Amino acid sequence: MGFSVASVLLGIAVATWEVFLATWWFVLPIIFMGVFWELWLYYIESYAAAKIKWLLLRVRVPRELLRVPSAMEQVYAALYGTYSFGITPWDKYWNGVVETVTTFEMVGDASGIYFYIRIKNDFRNLIESAIYAQYPQAEIEAVPDYMDDLPEVLPNDFLDIFGADYALAKDSAYPIRTWPEFFEAKNDEERIDPIASLVEVMSKLKGGERMFVQLFLRAKGDDWKKQAEKERDKIIGRKPKKDVGFLDYVFAAINNLFVILVGGEPEWPEDKKEEKPALTSLTKGEQDVARSIEDKVSKLGFEMFVRFAFMDNKSSFSRSNISAVASFFNQFATLNKNSFRPMRMTAVLGHWAVKWIGKSAKGFAKKRLFWDDFKFRNFAEKTSFMNIEELATIYHYPTILVESPSLRPVEFKKGAPPSNLPLEDLE
Repeated sequence: MGFSVASVLLGIAVATWEVFLATWWFVLPIIFMGVFWELWLYYIESYAAAKIKWLLLRVRVPRELLRVPSAMEQVYAALYGTYSFGITPWDKYWNGVVETVTTFEMVGDASGIYFYIRIKNDFRNLIESAIYAQYPQAEIEAVPDYMDDLPEVLPNDFLDIFGADYALAKDSAYPIRTWPEFFEAKNDEERIDPIASLVEVMSKLKGGERMFVQLFLRAKGDDWKKQAEKERDKIIGRKPKKDVGFLDYVFAAINNLFVILVGGEPEWPEDKKEEKPALTSLTKGEQDVARSIEDKVSKLGFEMFVRFAFMDNKSSFSRSNISAVASFFNQFATLNKNSFRPMRMTAVLGHWAVKWIGKSAKGFAKKRLFWDDFKFRNFAEKTSFMNIEELATIYHYPTILVESPSLRPVEFKKGAPPSNLPLEDLE
């Protein structure tokens, strides 16, 4: 008896329809409940976010800054004070409360380079105290949000953009190259400030070119550290300690009944001690990686990603600045540890949808969506975890090693008024 592919497919379709008719009353509510739950979380979190009072602070530091990036480590350590140490289910699912997101931003255009911090107004004293403690001569002032001066939508008839969200290429357990490796030289001439290349790119912007680099931070618990420790143990071959539970004793008692009946000796479970790995069997590279993971988890960490955007007139749009920023991220890479990778870009690299809707249409849509996330500072879906040493490496205030006329530093020092200053009106 012959059969055709069409008849087989028809039979499958009929069977599927019959199953659906018999189970729709059970399946559809589950599907719609999941959709409703996602919509509810989006609504309640958006509603809670709309009520937050945000503050944009502009930070200016002296031109000849002698502090190394370790000072910025302490600023990030103080920022960890924004962590709630656990949001209650009621606040999370009914009030829409989420952990505080803070952004450290760097903006460059033809007029200069500017440093900003966007933070909840409730934590203004916390961040200002942390910065003044490490940079006593810094100037911090609240300013209007520069986002308000940017176009509502991009690209448009005159302006084009490129954007990308950067996160770690490998598991967050593996660290990037950090600032002590850049500053390890004894002579100032041989030391390298890792932010110098980014400052150099921004200092050469001209005309309508504008560049934005935003470091998004959200304090989290220690779960990321536990995962990193598991990755370390995997490298060194350490097997976790197995604790004996109640069920282990129950099964052992049942087994011992049969053992005693045949004249054997009963055995009871014991806690297995953690097996110590033979570190001498590891290569030098493996030991270095395991040690670097150990060092990373020893410091406070944040959930993070970096958002980069570049805009310019369509007639003069140049990708050379984009390549230069990519080089800035590449300097933190190590082959056996970690590096940065763009998790999302406005560029179209090839996709099945390109065949159907066209490359230009898909690229235009990606740019519009990216610009919306950029304007509203929406948190990315793909993120990583970094400790405060890594964060201080990629974002800190330029040291004396960085020479750029485009920086907007403090050009004078504040001091107390002279003791003999007359207080009466002079007429």
